[in-house]
Amino acid sequence: MSIVKKKENWSFIETAFAFLIVVAMVYATRFFIVNGYLPSPFFQDTNDTFMDWYNTAYWSDRRGAYELWGSVYPPLSFLFLRLFSAPSCYADTSEIARHCDQIGIFALGGFVLLNTIILYFTYKKDHLSTAIPRAIALGFGMPMLFAWERGNLIVPCFTFFILGHGRLLKAGWIRWLCVAVSINFKPYLMLALVGRALRMQWRWLEGCGIAVLLIYTASYMVFGQGNPIELFNDIAIFSQGSDVIKLDSISYASTFNALVDILRAPLPIMLILGSRPIETMESVLPIAIRLGELGVLAVFAGAIWRPSAIPVYRLGALSVALLLTASNPGGYAEVFLFFFVFFEQWKGPGRIVALISTYALCVPCDYQIVGIAHQMKNSYLSGHTVGYDLGLTVGEFVRPALMLTLQYGLIAVSISDIIRGLPFIAGRRPPVNVQPGSAELNLVPSRPGGALYTPPPGTKTVAGRWNA
Repeated sequence: MSIVKKKENWSFIETAFAFLIVVAMVYATRFFIVNGYLPSPFFQDTNDTFMDWYNTAYWSDRRGAYELWGSVYPPLSFLFLRLFSAPSCYADTSEIARHCDQIGIFALGGFVLLNTIILYFTYKKDHLSTAIPRAIALGFGMPMLFAWERGNLIVPCFTFFILGHGRLLKAGWIRWLCVAVSINFKPYLMLALVGRALRMQWRWLEGCGIAVLLIYTASYMVFGQGNPIELFNDIAIFSQGSDVIKLDSISYASTFNALVDILRAPLPIMLILGSRPIETMESVLPIAIRLGELGVLAVFAGAIWRPSAIPVYRLGALSVALLLTASNPGGYAEVFLFFFVFFEQWKGPGRIVALISTYALCVPCDYQIVGIAHQMKNSYLSGHTVGYDLGLTVGEFVRPALMLTLQYGLIAVSISDIIRGLPFIAGRRPPVNVQPGSAELNLVPSRPGGALYTPPPGTKTVAGRWNA
């Protein structure tokens, strides 16, 4: 009875978070109706809505996407946009095309709804009571809303990511294709396969690798641009960043690195926050980031030693978390991390901290504490000029802190699982005569806590899951 009651309590907490996300969406809608632009943490340039989509679509039917524009998107992105755009609208600039080509706007909305539906059925297979709030949090949380507002290709990419890394599809080759498509949208999603490598699931890696190469080769031959050298050079240039420090680099960042750069820049931040808090942050924040990176690497080392101690989805989450806290690919990229985290259960402090941090990061709201400048600019969504303030917000400090907290929570529970799986700790030995990473070992389930577990007679197991 107590176990059932505890599960109901956690379900109530998740439902409350989902309700809070819906309330924040309603507030953002009302704010837009009154002020003519979306509130923070949405993108600060009110005239740049959907432009990630239209700027890319502009180059989908002309030469120079890599030589002139310096695109970091593989060729598949441009072919995809050919299918969901009106070529006749792109005779002039991408800004003019935005007023003409409405196919992209409807396509974005359709993919957002599709993602939410797929998320529900994916989580329903493992967490029936929490499938709806988790689908709402990912489908309409801040990362997805931000990607929608920007018109970023993460929206359709996430569709294939869910199908590839989720358990909704049964055929392995179809999942490999979906994973390959997501990587051909966003190459950094190769990191999500680190868990498969650490678990020595070589067939999975071979299948995904072959599918990635086939899709890339086919799309390159059709598009005629974006050979590996061009793509690598553009990614290298993009990764170097710019010497110009911009406040919008921290408006929706997943890491403290951008904030540390601004603190060290010759900006009047010290007059606003004071010298002592800035000096403390300059010394503490880089250490906190490095400790998180070392923690993830320690977990990876432990996973190599004991491949079955940590589930694949958590290794994938740690891989993406390492990317998000060490660099800043954009706040919308957090959706890939959250997808993995929502496979966790409400058991143990580490998982609970990670889940609460994830839900908090999905709430689409912020509060400005200090105004720095006032701007007058046209708003695309409202169609008229609006005035808004630029400044520091609570979220610019809280969101990277929650990301680190989430990362630390996953590190703690993973290290605990590795230790608890040791024979002299758990009081049991792992199965003998089974090679790590083999199908037989994958069918010997682990308890949700992670320790190796020999099921009692009569226990049914399905696809490596523990069904006591």
